[in-house]
Amino acid sequence: MKIKKNEELLLIENLGGSVPDSKFAKSAGLKCEDGMLFCTPLLPEGSRTLSFDLTFRKRTSSWKISRKRISVSFQSGYSCKIVFEGKLFRIGGGKQSISVDRIPSGVVFDLDGVLVDSAICHYRAWKSIADELKIKFDEKKNDLLRGVSRRESLMVMIEGQIELTEEQIQHYMHKKNELYKKLVDESGEALLLPGVKPFLSSLKLAGLKLSVASSSKNTPSLLKQTGLDKFYFDAIADGNDIKNSKPHPEVFLLAAKRMGVKPSRCIAVEDAPAGIEAGRSAGMMTFGIGYADLGKCDFHMESIEKTDPVEIFGLMSKLNSKDITF
Repeated sequence: MKIKKNEELLLIENLGGSVPDSKFAKSAGLKCEDGMLFCTPLLPEGSRTLSFDLTFRKRTSSWKISRKRISVSFQSGYSCKIVFEGKLFRIGGGKQSISVDRIPSGVVFDLDGVLVDSAICHYRAWKSIADELKIKFDEKKNDLLRGVSRRESLMVMIEGQIELTEEQIQHYMHKKNELYKKLVDESGEALLLPGVKPFLSSLKLAGLKLSVASSSKNTPSLLKQTGLDKFYFDAIADGNDIKNSKPHPEVFLLAAKRMGVKPSRCIAVEDAPAGIEAGRSAGMMTFGIGYADLGKCDFHMESIEKTDPVEIFGLMSKLNSKDITF
């Protein structure tokens, strides 16, 4: 790939995910991975625009990057794929111009079942409580507790079997949480689901904002235990911050607000029906993970590990299509 600025020619031979030691190249935020060109500009303070000609895959293009838009005019040549700040565009072989608004986009992740799997810890903790209360509880009933608060989980578990006083409810909620935290501490980074860190890194390096939206009050400890507490997320919203659990959209709206992205520019990633409903109510595109019946979600995959980040970039281009002109 070659970049031409005025009469100066900069040759960038092997970008492989890194940017050459050039202030200009870094400001343009250009890198090439897996045959795709990525553009995540970072204009220097005081600079309003950056203009240059670029040759990529033997195809010439003229670029203008401002703080509000990225505009590119392509000459005829080989087709190519370009990811502009997390949004994928497939450029055909003919002459073409494209202009993209630089409005932040983000991905909001549920935690448990999407990024980490502490389901077995939840189940064992609740099973211990059920055994103490001498009530029936199995994995099938445990599935009904996914994505809901601790209190609601206890109510579902005892429904039709026994009744508890408010004092007993508080006691067993606290005891369950202490059992759960002990099991999580013993599990450590083994709770992290396969492929999560590379997937998050790909999204972040492409220029997307990332956040966690979880109803769990144990979110900070789970993130720390699994090594997700640094680098990956721009914002966290969890059960310590909200009054309403999913399917209420409060936690998703708070996560979007904290990372500075409009909910309509976000994709909510969830593994539970209550979470999908919450994401939709928040006005977000929804991405379902796992085998559960998630109802009407916009996109569905088996796991993060089986999801190509390019799928997210493609969804982002659809989500932001009104901000693109040709």
